[in-house]
Amino acid sequence: MALLGNLTGSSQFFNDTAFYNGAVSSSLRMQDARLTETPSSTGNSKKWTFSAWIKRGTLADSYIFAGTPYDGYNGIAAIYFTAAGQLHTYYDTSGANPYGAVGPRLFRDTSSWYHLVWAVDAANTIHKIWINNELVSTDTGKYPPNYDYGINRSGSEMVIGDGAWDSYGSTNFNGYMAEINHCDGQYLEPDSFGETKNGVWIPLKDPSLTYGTNGFRLQFLQTGTSANSSGIGADTSGQANHFAVNALAASDVVPDSPENNFCTMNPLHFRASYGMATLSEGNLAYGDAGLSSSWGAQFSTFNLNSGKWYAEVLTKGNSSCSIGVMNVGHYGYQHFLVQNPQNETGNWTLFMDGTDTKSRLNGSLADPTYTAFNNDQVLGIALNADDKELSFYVDGTLQTGLGSSGVIDISTGGSSNDAWSFTANTANGSGVTFVWNFGQDSSFAGDETATSNSDANSNGTFHTAPPSGFLAVCSANLPEPTIGSNSATQADDHFNTLIYDGNDDATRTFDVGFVSDWSWFKARNASGIGHQLYDSSRGVTKFLASNTNGAEDTNTEGVTSFNSSGLLAIGNSNFLNKSGRTHVLWNWKANGGTTSSNTDGSITSTVQANTTAGFSIVTATSPSSGTWSVGHGLSKKPDMIIQKYRSGTGRWTTWHNILTSGQYLGLNETNAVASSGTPFNFTITDSVIGGNADYDNTSQTVVYYVFHNVEGYSRIGSYSGNGNEDGTFVYLGFRPAFIMLKCKDNVSSWNILDNKRDPDNTVNQYILPSSSDAEGSLVQADFLSNGIKFRTTNAERNGTRVILYMAFAEAPFKYANAR
Repeated sequence: MALLGNLTGSSQFFNDTAFYNGAVSSSLRMQDARLTETPSSTGNSKKWTFSAWIKRGTLADSYIFAGTPYDGYNGIAAIYFTAAGQLHTYYDTSGANPYGAVGPRLFRDTSSWYHLVWAVDAANTIHKIWINNELVSTDTGKYPPNYDYGINRSGSEMVIGDGAWDSYGSTNFNGYMAEINHCDGQYLEPDSFGETKNGVWIPLKDPSLTYGTNGFRLQFLQTGTSANSSGIGADTSGQANHFAVNALAASDVVPDSPENNFCTMNPLHFRASYGMATLSEGNLAYGDAGLSSSWGAQFSTFNLNSGKWYAEVLTKGNSSCSIGVMNVGHYGYQHFLVQNPQNETGNWTLFMDGTDTKSRLNGSLADPTYTAFNNDQVLGIALNADDKELSFYVDGTLQTGLGSSGVIDISTGGSSNDAWSFTANTANGSGVTFVWNFGQDSSFAGDETATSNSDANSNGTFHTAPPSGFLAVCSANLPEPTIGSNSATQADDHFNTLIYDGNDDATRTFDVGFVSDWSWFKARNASGIGHQLYDSSRGVTKFLASNTNGAEDTNTEGVTSFNSSGLLAIGNSNFLNKSGRTHVLWNWKANGGTTSSNTDGSITSTVQANTTAGFSIVTATSPSSGTWSVGHGLSKKPDMIIQKYRSGTGRWTTWHNILTSGQYLGLNETNAVASSGTPFNFTITDSVIGGNADYDNTSQTVVYYVFHNVEGYSRIGSYSGNGNEDGTFVYLGFRPAFIMLKCKDNVSSWNILDNKRDPDNTVNQYILPSSSDAEGSLVQADFLSNGIKFRTTNAERNGTRVILYMAFAEAPFKYANAR
């Protein structure tokens, strides 16, 4: 076996045995490259199963696997992504050419891994395609005709990563592939290759497969370039169907894998006025091509708000640029998507103007006081997100001319929302190219000699050994979430969404999976049917409607039981279970209906709190006048509070962490943020919520729904839209299950999107909490492994304004598959 290049001393040996199977440790980075194998004998050219793990690069037409034609264009069989994000199949036969999109789903997630299975039985004119164990629907006209194809056929080349034959042009795959299995003569389903663990689809270790005459397994454990057992295309199935390589080198075998996902730069950001730099080399390299007189920027796919992290960038071209980190958590991406991002507050970079290196610390230019970095030098960046510190290294030498002996304080102007993205920016058509290494490639795409300088966890390799305690930016090094796929509880143990059809049954139960302490119902296909919100603190049959300012009401056929086994019972209410209506039900867990008295505030409150998930339900009775406070039962300061008077009318007063003291929104209203008639005195602390009984009602019973951020599970924050169909990307740190959003400073509706009404991208179906209207449909966004990418010009979702949100996870980014 050849020396393992980028894998030496790296996560080649990493396997999170507590969660993964240790099945996949490396992948092949591909761009303008291909793997080819030409069978010498024919197997079954009508039946096969192809399986591969795929991490997409830039979004372009990308062939994954194809068999070449053997009679003109006849015999082509291929599967590929389009630039628009669709998955296509293509079958070219004599007189019949069914090809096209495989269902409406779009696959535009470039930050994590997909698993693809393509099973064909042309003799019976059927095929099935799965992504992450989910069957992708197909049009009947796209099924393969009964024909002998160029896959598994003697003399017909099988190609991975390219569909460029004859006049078809370049359709090279750009990204990463791992653990490729092809079974000649077998029609298999995904469970032959993977399994579901705590809601996440993961690879099997050494699956039991029959490969057949022309089957193969490519694990990319070797780095040679010959078509043999030591080559990149080595077949490890035992069939010795080794692939030849084209435009690939040892440096293209990297430890980025579905079991340890590495950071790259993110092509999903959009800058309308100036454009974004075009990425290559698996989204690790870019420059300013096509960006004349403009700054070409990119941001990393990981945002880091805790831990110590090390990354490197090779600069190619001695001219103007800036490299470092930007505080996108506090300031948002749009703050930096401008002509000169290095001048903005929250920017912490070194600035090279062609002759000297200067600092751009928090947007201010400083004199050069340390060694300049120049052409073909490697700049090391050490980010201490715990202590909010930054250090730079030039070819391994710490730059001590800034801060305290090279340690720069980057806390200025920040907040509790601080999170940093790595970035590098070209200047005014300067001709600089950047090549990043977050631990996956110490050769910088072959420009440097690969090393074995791994981090303390034996993950990654670097040009220079990382400083003590600093780690490669990869999923294996992310902290274990309190709520997550490898934790005591998963996200759907605390929040989930159910959809159901009404049936008029006198009694109906739903298996929520936990005691649904807060249950929010809405009819989807009927206008004039309002929202009904129940909770186990106020008790059964008692509901509030988010679309009105009305007092608490009773529906005897509403929620009749919050069962301790997780069964939620309702009657045949005209609102909740009417035949002919579809419904959505959102559920949150507090404390299983068990309440306690809380005396942290000036008056006693009744609280049930889920401190793990950062959610509590608080009930109290306000005094007749003056200010007051109640304990909320959580362990930290809330990030969002929704308050409603129960015994009297009054708006659903909503406070969010982006709002200042005295500001509020109404959940039942479309108004912009207001501050008159302040409903809270905003004494909001780690233990209490302040109240003001002089507002609206006095001596009233009141309920509060209280939330704070929980890393990897919930995110309460804000973003600025860009008004473009190529909309704003919002980093959440998880694959979302639910998001509720509202424009802050403009009249607009609240909107709720979720992953059950829209299990595939794009997410289109929305519900308005302030309205009794039926569910609406409008192209909205892509839910992704690490956040949301908006895909609309709609002002309420992606207008050029500040939009606040509350989101809950399906799975944390540490474990999330691409969607």
